[in-house]
Amino acid sequence: MTAADDFEASPLLIAEIEDLFSDIDPQSYLGDVIAADCPEAAAAALEQLVTGEWDGEL
Repeated sequence: MTAADDFEASPLLIAEIEDLFSDIDPQSYLGDVIAADCPEAAAAALEQLVTGEWDGEL
């Protein structure tokens, strides 16, 4: 059995992960985005967090 099999076999784990991500408040990260050393990259990361779309880059 692989780790992927364990993940597929555990609906409880999936529910826990979904609960964890549902608690994320993107607005709480705005201050970090504004203060970041590279605000463009931070804004892109925040956008990916909010939209759920991943372009393969940060």
